[in-house]
Amino acid sequence: MEEKKRIGFDADDSLIKTMEPLNGFHNAKYGKKLTLEDYKTYYFSQTWEMPEEQAVRDVQSFYESEYYDQIEVTEGALEVVNYLSPRYDLDVITFRPGKNIEKYLLTTFSKLFLPDSFSNVYHIERGNDPQVQKWEKCKECNIPILIDDYHEHLILAAGQGIYGILLPAPWNKDVTDLPKKITRVRNLDEAVEVIEKNEKVIWGF
Repeated sequence: MEEKKRIGFDADDSLIKTMEPLNGFHNAKYGKKLTLEDYKTYYFSQTWEMPEEQAVRDVQSFYESEYYDQIEVTEGALEVVNYLSPRYDLDVITFRPGKNIEKYLLTTFSKLFLPDSFSNVYHIERGNDPQVQKWEKCKECNIPILIDDYHEHLILAAGQGIYGILLPAPWNKDVTDLPKKITRVRNLDEAVEVIEKNEKVIWGF
């Protein structure tokens, strides 16, 4: 049997809606009224106006709170994953702060997606020194394309020859001059269209 081609997916706000309940957690804890449009950067400490260490602790507390249980799939994610998974190996590459976080993601995925939807789930701990990047995992695992909502991951990956699809998010809508290997889309359905139109370029066949 021919080995299936591999596609890398970010988790948070690409496949699952993490920011909405995280923002709700933060607002409830600090009496704030932030909306998602207030997040001009994915560095939460800047939006929350607190030291990075405190922001990391708050995110870890969020994973253990009732707010984390409110996470849902992003629009179209279940349909797209079910469509792609028979043809491709789908690998999740997530970048989260703190240890022992992977178990929360695995529980969420098992609840929201069909069994065997994903071939692998790779959790990269944010803050390690030296910091492992998503492109390194893509290279290690022969994943030539990454779908993500955070442009910095894709820009670094593009510099290593990895194709990127950028999903919409408040923290990337003002980003311009993206590398040619990155395609901005409006939703996951458009991401599928990009993949299918560019298979020969992405996988070289």
